[in-house]
Amino acid sequence: MDKRLLSRVNVNDGNCILVKDGFFIGAIENISLGGLFVKSDIHLKVMDRINLSIFLPDDSGRIDIETDAVATRVESGGIALKYDNLGHNEFLILQSYLKRFFIPSRSTH
Repeated sequence: MDKRLLSRVNVNDGNCILVKDGFFIGAIENISLGGLFVKSDIHLKVMDRINLSIFLPDDSGRIDIETDAVATRVESGGIALKYDNLGHNEFLILQSYLKRFFIPSRSTH
């Protein structure tokens, strides 16, 4: 199996609001710099575009990110979404959040 280019991080207590023909709440299962997987009752098809508000728990409070996204995979009760318009500041905020979960490898030379 190919290794992912952008590693995903499992999320506890992360949620989002998905906007397409109404507002829907989603529970974030995992997230990366490229997208996320959300459990939600929203009905989407692959390639549907939505507006997405992401809320992640952080040691100093909560991280809020606004972006557009595209559905890339639809499963029973869940949707894989790819960011379509993640701004530079939002990218840096998300990158900083994700860095906490990865421990740099150490050389044994």
